Amino acid sequence: MKSVDKYIESKAVSLGISVNEIKNRLSETYTFTDIDNICENLRQYKININNLPFSSNTISK
Repeated sequence: MKSVDKYIESKAVSLGISVNEIKNRLSETYTFTDIDNICENLRQYKININNLPFSSNTISK
């Protein structure tokens, strides 16, 4: 399982997201292909968010 964790960590770093963002989307059993698909979806999501014609800032108290 250690190599899978390292793989997920490297994918998270390359996308600029947290490991938990990937792990939260994985089912109980998963393959490297599942990880790749989730990472591709997250990458596409980030691209789409960045292309919005307005800023998406979080509101803090």
